Amino acid sequence: METGEATATPAPRGTGRSGPRASLACMNCRQRKIKCRMTDPNSAACHSCRSLDLPCIVNKDGDRRKAGSRQHVAALQERLDYLESYIANQNAAAADSSSAFPSNVGPPPMGVHMPSFDGSTASARRSSNLPDSQGSQSSPQSAMSNVNNLMYMDHDVSPGQALPGGQSRQADLGRLTPSSDKETNRLQLDEAYGGPRFYGPTSQAHIHRQSVPVESEEHATHDEGLNIDSTPLRTAIFSTYWKIQPHSIVMVDESLFLEGREGRRRSEYYSTFLEDALLASATRMSTSGGVRALGPKFVERAKAAIADELERPNTATLQAFLLLSDFEATRGRDRLGYLYCGIGCRLVFDLGLHESCADLVSRGKMAPHEAMWRHTVFLGSYVYDKLWSLYTGRPGTIPIATVDVAHSRALASGWLGPASLDPWVRLSSDISEATDILNGTSPLNDEAKERLVRLDETIQRRPENLPLELMLNKDRVSDLPPSAYSLHIQFHGIRIILHRLLYKTATHQAIESPSDADHRNFSLEHSRAIMYENATQIAQLVSVYQQIFGIEQVITIMLDNSYVAAVVLVSHLLRVGQMDPVPPGVDRDMNRLRALADLLSKAQKHYPVTVRMRFSLASHVENTPMAGIFGTFAHNTHEPQNATVTEVPSNIPAHARQTLPEGSAEIFQDFNAGRADMALFEDWGGDTGESIFQEMDMQNMLSWALSPHNTRTDLAFQ
Repeated sequence: METGEATATPAPRGTGRSGPRASLACMNCRQRKIKCRMTDPNSAACHSCRSLDLPCIVNKDGDRRKAGSRQHVAALQERLDYLESYIANQNAAAADSSSAFPSNVGPPPMGVHMPSFDGSTASARRSSNLPDSQGSQSSPQSAMSNVNNLMYMDHDVSPGQALPGGQSRQADLGRLTPSSDKETNRLQLDEAYGGPRFYGPTSQAHIHRQSVPVESEEHATHDEGLNIDSTPLRTAIFSTYWKIQPHSIVMVDESLFLEGREGRRRSEYYSTFLEDALLASATRMSTSGGVRALGPKFVERAKAAIADELERPNTATLQAFLLLSDFEATRGRDRLGYLYCGIGCRLVFDLGLHESCADLVSRGKMAPHEAMWRHTVFLGSYVYDKLWSLYTGRPGTIPIATVDVAHSRALASGWLGPASLDPWVRLSSDISEATDILNGTSPLNDEAKERLVRLDETIQRRPENLPLELMLNKDRVSDLPPSAYSLHIQFHGIRIILHRLLYKTATHQAIESPSDADHRNFSLEHSRAIMYENATQIAQLVSVYQQIFGIEQVITIMLDNSYVAAVVLVSHLLRVGQMDPVPPGVDRDMNRLRALADLLSKAQKHYPVTVRMRFSLASHVENTPMAGIFGTFAHNTHEPQNATVTEVPSNIPAHARQTLPEGSAEIFQDFNAGRADMALFEDWGGDTGESIFQEMDMQNMLSWALSPHNTRTDLAFQ
């Protein structure tokens, strides 16, 4: 820093200057555009700065025509650009910011310095007047603090005030500032008990509707005269369970269970706790309403034994908790079911199911078939863990690496389990990877999206590598064995969920970067086509399964995937209703949707949670031509109604009436009422009043579709 009055020495006429043309002045004088004078050559401040009691700063490396060097200003501009990019990435998909973990967009690298920012552009610009040592070399912690301040700035901002880059603050704040906490996470207050709850990005909207009652009316009307301890009754229920268990994940070995039950003594694979949990699970599949009504009674018995079981847990304890978790899920108690599954999966490690039993077998302490069965239970627990993780969008308990090591060792030792279990394990690992990516990154960065795309390609190839007896011939779906239906349905279901989230990300980016519209539109169309294709496959599989085995043998895995497929088809049918002419195949898609609606309706007496699924779907097609297909809901009443709309709406244009396929009137979108494609279905709100789409342009429509759930609690499903 120069301490004397610094003026350039005049050059002789006719000769060039050897120094700069402008005088060297301090920063304050240059900003005020006054002459900088020093009263004392040895003084640390000029006259003006001394009078105003300001620091006198002189940058002798500047070009003397700007308040700071070009290099310094360029560095500051680069940091501002970085900051704006960071904020845009943080908020581009705010409604999808459902992660419980740190965002993939971390703090700036150590070598990147970011300016202080107090909410106004002017203060940021003033920081450029300080040398790097004072103004720009902030620590990563302080830099992140400044970023957080910027993200939530919503005060002291004038409408239309300019931002760097020529954008207005009024327009940009919608992008930079979350309008509410709900747009940045899925932390919700429990409707029934209060307190926060977390649902991740793979969860479905229906599990958020805790205010919708799901208890079956059969409990009070059909169980009179049935003795819960009747031997013939229990024998019949056991028979149902052993018959249907192979259709899903095998968790209980019939021979080991009955061997322990014959002696009526607690053993490693039998207990009254497990028996009651198994009986409760099997009652759901009965054709008798009286037997189904006994399910909660068996569960209450099992719950009474939990404390004792946890004092001395064994494999039967683990199995019982997993069966209870499934039962509670199907009556809409996902929180309890999730916790039961968590207890069971923790017991995996307590009981050492992930470890080799070779030494115990060699010493005669364990039979070989028992060692093999322990591994089967371990793998079944892993599948339960990952399906619950997918269902709730929450992290799982059992690491993939643990399963990889244990399963490779078991296969090398000659383990042979149910034919469908090994494919289920591989698919569950794919599900685990997907939930880890989605829970760990929000919004999705390019690396995360690439990982999801590669994962989707892997899942797409899985069916091609199945054992021959499990492979699907699309022309002969009915040839599938019972155990293969749920596996193929889940293959399609997870692909829909992955592309739904990729679709949402691409939609956000299309709004943020209109210049890249062609690429984004391709991504949107690609994901939309994949979701539609997989939804039609799910509809076909569940329809064939129901026709062959009956509604009472529908298993829980099929329910949530039927909901996922139904939402895709609703979105598709609303979208094609906008087209002129209506494309062919609409009537076929409508029949597929009816098949899914029929399954959810008939399954309700077996699995009460479908009430919420139907409620969620019905609330989003109400006041559209599809209203009634999932039943109807009315204000403050529980009387059943099964109205179905079949008439062509009066406001459909004449040209559309002429081209509308016969029987497809339900799906033609009532565009005059303001409806639009609701392909971003996972975040549908529950508003069921007058059209919430009126007076919305497409960008606002997408913003609404991406908003968190807006559940109406004053409505009851019929």
